[in-house]
Amino acid sequence: MQSELGSKPSDLYLLVGPVASINLLELEDILSKALLEPIAHDYGVHVIAVPLFAPTSPEQAKSWSGSYWPTVYKKSNPFGPHPSIVSRAEKEVIRDLDTWMGMAAQAAWGSKSMGYGEAIGAVIVERGPQTSHAVALAGDGRWKGYERDGTGNPMAHAVLRAIGMVARKLKTVEEKKYSERGDYSQVCYEWEQDIFLDGPITPEEQAIYKSGEVPSSRYLCHGLEIYITHEPCVACSMALLHSRFARVVFGQRVPRTGGLCSEVSTIGQEGRQYSSLGHGLFWRKELNWSFLVWQTEIKDADLDIDSVVHA
Repeated sequence: MQSELGSKPSDLYLLVGPVASINLLELEDILSKALLEPIAHDYGVHVIAVPLFAPTSPEQAKSWSGSYWPTVYKKSNPFGPHPSIVSRAEKEVIRDLDTWMGMAAQAAWGSKSMGYGEAIGAVIVERGPQTSHAVALAGDGRWKGYERDGTGNPMAHAVLRAIGMVARKLKTVEEKKYSERGDYSQVCYEWEQDIFLDGPITPEEQAIYKSGEVPSSRYLCHGLEIYITHEPCVACSMALLHSRFARVVFGQRVPRTGGLCSEVSTIGQEGRQYSSLGHGLFWRKELNWSFLVWQTEIKDADLDIDSVVHA
């Protein structure tokens, strides 16, 4: 439709709806009654093709914008990440997969041998353009200070401990900034007495904690990767979501308590079928974050699923 606004001509486009909802004659009749003279009949009705679903990649959005109308790609795609994104990420993860899973397994056995927890370990990695480095390493610590007659300390699971170490590093950086300006008095904590055990308690953990730097410009674990010997429990899985991880890789499934797998039943290594929770927290669009997840094989066969009570 063309109309006059002052002395400037302009085009007014009105989107009505799908052609299946109204035919052309009915539409023209409605428009002729709605428009005022003298432009009542100065209009044209056009039919164009519109994509039925949202674009699944930036490239597709650009293509559709050129072919149809302006289209914007949003990462919260209901169909999940584009296959090209998954493929590209998988190639990066595979390059040093053995290194990080091996480090997680080492942390698992370190914690187990010292009697602190089950043989479960996790390592958090920052991936750079050329190289990657570990920023936190943690073994399970559920039995440290607890009797083995229950579930132990759920706040000391390997995943939560590793995330806590990243948080502690970021907090230390911020405290140092405030302290240098005289705005804040730095506070020291006793790691061994902390229920969260968010400090290193084994030599392996201590080495990574001292060497792995974390940029303070990000929100907690935004953009980081985590490698875990076992599927994390529901609480740890939600912690992964809230911490804004980009990628998660785990080894053994833990069907009875694991929160990442979406299947409702799983066949264990020994051929027995387990009834899984089927939560699949990594892909649920109703949650406020999502991340890529892979399950991989662990070369250490002793880190089996039956040795875990609650991963």
